[in-house]
Amino acid sequence: MTLLWWLDRWRVAVFVVLGVVYACGMNGRWRITSDSAWYVLLARDGGGPGEAMRSAVGVGATPPGLSWLIAATGGEAGWGTALVMLAIAAGVLVITYRMFVEHADRPTAVLMTTVLGLSGLFMEMTYGLLTELPFMLGLVLLLWGHERRMNRRGSLGLALGMMLLGVAWMAMFRSVVAVVIGAYVLAEVIHVIGRRDQRRLGLALIGLAGASAVVLWSVSSAIRDDVVIFFNVLTIKPPEAWILSVRMLATEALPEAIFGQDVPPSLAWPASALIVLAGLLLVRTRLLWGVLFGVFVLQWVVFLSDPRYVLPILPLAFFGLWRCGVGVLGKWPEPWRGIGFGLGVLAVFGANVVAVVNVVGEQRSGDFYAEYRSGKFAGVVALAEVIREQTPDDAVLVVVPNIGLELAVLSGRVWIVGEAPPEALLFLVGPPSVAFEQSWLSPKWDAAGEPLGSVVDERSGETWELRRVEPRREAGYD
Repeated sequence: MTLLWWLDRWRVAVFVVLGVVYACGMNGRWRITSDSAWYVLLARDGGGPGEAMRSAVGVGATPPGLSWLIAATGGEAGWGTALVMLAIAAGVLVITYRMFVEHADRPTAVLMTTVLGLSGLFMEMTYGLLTELPFMLGLVLLLWGHERRMNRRGSLGLALGMMLLGVAWMAMFRSVVAVVIGAYVLAEVIHVIGRRDQRRLGLALIGLAGASAVVLWSVSSAIRDDVVIFFNVLTIKPPEAWILSVRMLATEALPEAIFGQDVPPSLAWPASALIVLAGLLLVRTRLLWGVLFGVFVLQWVVFLSDPRYVLPILPLAFFGLWRCGVGVLGKWPEPWRGIGFGLGVLAVFGANVVAVVNVVGEQRSGDFYAEYRSGKFAGVVALAEVIREQTPDDAVLVVVPNIGLELAVLSGRVWIVGEAPPEALLFLVGPPSVAFEQSWLSPKWDAAGEPLGSVVDERSGETWELRRVEPRREAGYD
C-alpha cells in the first residue's frame, strides 16, 4: 500500500521521468536485425522482393503494416521510423494505464504503467523496428475495450468498436492475431457455459469473433500460411524439438522478458514456473487474461520462443506476478513480509532498471555500431560504406544470405538471389575465396579484376571483398 500510495502521489513526476529517459535514448539509428531489414526492403519496393529472395531468407507471406509505416516515413530506417515507434510505445503506455484504471484503480494503473515503461525489453523494442510493439498496441486496445465491456462502462458499441479496431490493427502486423482470436473465443465459450447472465451477449460475441476470423482468413495469406504451419508442426514435431522449445521458453524467453536481461538457468527455471503460474491464475481476475496467457504459452512451445514474442502480453505477466506476490506475501508475518516484498521489487525493478541504463548507454554511445550487439554489425556497416563509394546507384549485389538483407538496406543497392539479368551491373561481396565465387556465381559470370575495396570484421576476423562481376566470355557466354 505504501508503494501504491507513493506512486499515485508522484505519478506526474514518475511519468515525466519516464518520458525524459526515453527521449535521452533516442538517436535515430537503426538497431539492425534481419527481420527489420526485410520490412525496409518491402517498404522500398511496393511489389515486394521476388520468390527467390523469399526462399533464400526463409519467409513467406508478410503482413504489410510495418512496411507501410516505414514507407510513410520515407522508406528508410532513421529518425522518421524512430519517432513513429516512440509514438506507438507512448500509445501502449497510455492505453495500459487506462485499462488498469478500468480494471482496478489509479494507483495500480500507475504501478503497472511504470513497471512496463521501465522494462528493458519494452525499451529495446521501442528503439527497434520490429512488429511486436505495433502488434502490442492493438492487443492492449482490445483488452481495454473488453474491460469496458465487462464493467459496462460507456456504450457497448464503443467497447466493441475498440475491440474490433484492435483486432484489425493487430492483423496488419502479425499473423499471431489468430492466436488472440482463438483465445477470445475460448474465453467466451467458458464464460457462456459457466454463467447464466449475459449468455445471449456471449453467444453474439462468439459469432462476432468467428466472423472476424473468417474475414481475416480470407484477406490475409500470412494468417492462412501460419495456421497451416501451426497444425503441421503439432503433428510432425519430434520429442527432442518439444524439449528444446520448453527449455528455450523457460531459460531464455520468459525470464529475459520479465527481468530485461539474461538469467542463470538455475534461477530461470523456478522464475519461469512462477511466471507461468501467475499468468494462468489471471483467470481468477479476468478470464480472458488467463486464457490469453495460456494460449500464448502453447504457441511458444509449438514454435521456438524468443523474449520479444512475450512483449504483447508483458503487462498481463507483470500484473499476474503482482497479484501472486500480494496474495502470498500478505499471509506472511512481519518482518518476513517486508523482506520478501523488498526482494521481489528489487528483483523485477532493479534488474530492469539496470537493463534500461544499459540500453540508453548503448543508444548514446559515440560509436553506436561498435557497441550494439557487441559490434556484430560494425563490419557490415563499414562494408556498406565501401559499396556506396565504389558502385553506382543501380548496382546489383551477390552476397551470402546471412548479411544480404542488412547490407542491401545499408548500402541502398539491390541484393539479388538467383539468376542475374544480362544487363545487370553485378558486384560480388564475400571472402577472397575461389570456392565462395563458385558457390554464389552461376557459370555465366566471373569475378574479374582487383578488389574495389575490403573490410576486416574485427569481431569475427573475417575479410570481405567487393569485386566487379562480368560475363564469362571464354565459356561461350556473351
